[in-house]
Amino acid sequence: PEVESGKDVLSISDLTMGFSDKILLNSINLNVYKGDKIGLVGKNGVGKTTLFKIICNKLSPLSGSCDLGARVSLGYYDQEQKTLNNQNSVMEEFWDAYPNMNNFEVRSHLAKFNFFDEDLFKSVGELSGGERARLELLKLMLSKSNFLLLDEPTNHLDIESKEVLENAVVDYSGTLLTISHDRYFLNKVVNKIWYLEDGKITEYYGNYDYFLEKLNEKDKVEEKVISKTEIEKEKKKKREIEKQERAKKQKLKEIENQIFEIEDKIEKCNLDIQDPEVFNDKDRFLKISEDLSNLIKEKENLYLEWENYL
Repeated sequence: PEVESGKDVLSISDLTMGFSDKILLNSINLNVYKGDKIGLVGKNGVGKTTLFKIICNKLSPLSGSCDLGARVSLGYYDQEQKTLNNQNSVMEEFWDAYPNMNNFEVRSHLAKFNFFDEDLFKSVGELSGGERARLELLKLMLSKSNFLLLDEPTNHLDIESKEVLENAVVDYSGTLLTISHDRYFLNKVVNKIWYLEDGKITEYYGNYDYFLEKLNEKDKVEEKVISKTEIEKEKKKKREIEKQERAKKQKLKEIENQIFEIEDKIEKCNLDIQDPEVFNDKDRFLKISEDLSNLIKEKENLYLEWENYL
């Protein structure tokens, strides 16, 4: 960010939000300070996105207030990507946002978010959900905003794009508040967790694993007042969830390894196909071209399988 915010970035005072028939948060008091990187977590429907919209002044609370601090410039990312112009090419879309950059700078920034060669001239309307997300996030990360609100930023992103986003957020010198169900993303980028449950927000200092550890400690205290049968049921359920998580993590790792292997093969095919001897040998050229096409399709299918396991 070009301008640094003051120490106090956001002050939430006696905030009650929700609807006439359902209160989502009741009398909340919290503060966001310069440099905080906070993960907002909780079950679906507890009010995470609603809170974001109140902070952005898109919705009004039932009572209380959300006040931005001095020199705070707010940037907001949601999954709808409404700010993108479908008529622009990828390069035009980025250049419209940053007209003072030269051609080399534009291409360099787009390359960091995996936009290369012919991708630069695709129309925004032709982009996949993941590509649109990457473009929108890149524009936001380079903006003058010193306080970012990111709503599920890793949705639709492949492994490489996630890593690029994680590194960009880690390097970001401003303040961050993000909604995410992605444990690995939260562990890498946040230093606080806000946990929404039962109409309140509990603040934990640390990453997502630390939050889970503290939550488990809280659960253990509460288990003392639960019957022995209920305790056993909960433990069995937790073991099953942990087992499923381990299996899921292992499967994701296997798929990632397959993707890396295929990428190596694709790279080799690309090198082979540029060999003058291969180019002049029609049969070899066609065979390598066919292999390359099959490998690319196989990689795309693996990415789809990978997304299904998230």
